[in-house]
Amino acid sequence: MDYAAPIREPGGLWGKYYAARTIGAFLNHYGPLLARVKTVTNAASSANPSVSVSMRAHDGSGFLFVRENADARQEFRLRISNPEGSSTEEFSVPCEGQLKIDARGMKLLPVQVSLQHGRLRYSTAEVLTRGVVGNRAYMVVYDDPGTLAELAVEAHQKPRIKGTTKYEHYEFLRPRHKGSRPRVATPSVQPVWAQAQLKPQWLDRNMASNDPESERDGDQPSSVLRP
Repeated sequence: MDYAAPIREPGGLWGKYYAARTIGAFLNHYGPLLARVKTVTNAASSANPSVSVSMRAHDGSGFLFVRENADARQEFRLRISNPEGSSTEEFSVPCEGQLKIDARGMKLLPVQVSLQHGRLRYSTAEVLTRGVVGNRAYMVVYDDPGTLAELAVEAHQKPRIKGTTKYEHYEFLRPRHKGSRPRVATPSVQPVWAQAQLKPQWLDRNMASNDPESERDGDQPSSVLRP
């Protein structure tokens, strides 16, 4: 019997259950893609030797598996190659500052995944869920309380940004295929509306997992969507 299972022996729920709940929500949307991914060698690296990262991809879309190995909170930067093996495109993440990960922490981050009206180049926060309301796509991502999330989308023109951002960067990318239009990468760390069609929402990890024990302990969510 596993006494550390997400559901306790008498049927009670605790922190591991709520952590598993966020993984289940992610798999509900990306499970079919994740089941087909294969390891891509030398496609991702960390500037901090205490943080390991690997990429698995399928058909041009992939995921980063990030892990802390020194049992201490770490700051780090990532160098990522395009999951499309024929491309030499590389980018450094984040655009400004450092990413953070807790001791023995792990993150599963999307790279070059499709959206309803475009493409998510990457997100430094984990994905909880996504969907469409009317003609507007939305995506809910989460990270540790007080952590800034950087999200990059691709568009064929500079998008209109609504809401306050910590910073914004734009860069022109090479066309994916001969004759296609140039793309614009748009990293940001606050809610972004790409051509009024994408609505990201940021939650902290406790709110994303809906863990009531974390709220009782005074670990209140630090941020939600800021329209």
